[in-house]
Amino acid sequence: MMIALIPGMGTGADEMPILADEPTPAQIAHRLQLLADALRFPWKINAGVTAVDLMLQTRTKTWSPQEWRDVVFAPSTTAPPFGIGDVESDFDWSRPPTSEERQLRYVHAYDRGGSYVAGIAGLELPVGDPVHHPDGAPFNAKTPGYWLADIPESSDWRLPYVLNPRGLQFTGPKWVCTPTLERAIALGYQPHILEAWLWPRHGRVLLGWYERFRDASVILDFDNPDAQAARDQAKIIRTHGIGIIGSDEHLKGKPAYSPNGGCTCSPKPRPTSPTGYTRSVKRPGSGPWQWPPTPSSTPRMTPTR
Repeated sequence: MMIALIPGMGTGADEMPILADEPTPAQIAHRLQLLADALRFPWKINAGVTAVDLMLQTRTKTWSPQEWRDVVFAPSTTAPPFGIGDVESDFDWSRPPTSEERQLRYVHAYDRGGSYVAGIAGLELPVGDPVHHPDGAPFNAKTPGYWLADIPESSDWRLPYVLNPRGLQFTGPKWVCTPTLERAIALGYQPHILEAWLWPRHGRVLLGWYERFRDASVILDFDNPDAQAARDQAKIIRTHGIGIIGSDEHLKGKPAYSPNGGCTCSPKPRPTSPTGYTRSVKRPGSGPWQWPPTPSSTPRMTPTR
């Protein structure tokens, strides 16, 4: 049995939706039961603990129970290389509208903040220790890793530069994660790789975890305040789970700690990253939707007729 001291908990909708509207004790119990039934897993202490414990429970058939805990979710001892944040960061980017765009009548905003969720299922997370390639290695978009590369100049001012999202003045090569380098190559850049740390073992270890949240979102999607509160709580757990696995403060040295999330391979990177944004521009310049002047984070702003 677990005893919850509710007066010590946050009651904001961004932390504890099940408590946000001052529910009765019976409502709280009902909402927690709805959440547990939908996730097939109970609430534990807080969102981060619940998320990590659920990860450890949702083992895929590829791994034995011992491998799952002692290998797949063993705490990582590999720190991201120094300076990785110069390239691997969310962007805050905009550009002046062109003369043609100034003549358009409307501006549409597209909130892509939730579009990363489906990509969790396809995440290829690194497993075990990486292998060092001091002289570089042939690029493989399916291998999670860090690549030290010379950064070429941007060739198109209409897009945030995927290899320099903050517009810094680089004086030497920079470390880049696999998805970012893959996207840069797809856009026509040819960075010269000088060194690499690569994970030969990797897998979609969050697939079962993702499926629990996917199913819960459907199960709880009906017009009832208790169900909606439980559904919102499930979203909080999911979001905290993705964030906490890289947290030095909360998880370092514990199962599931993995500060190398940026080097995962995913068909759907987060929309606020340069990789995620430029991937959404499938055919640059080929239509009225292709050059949003303000893709800064979300929403994405696009002028239209």
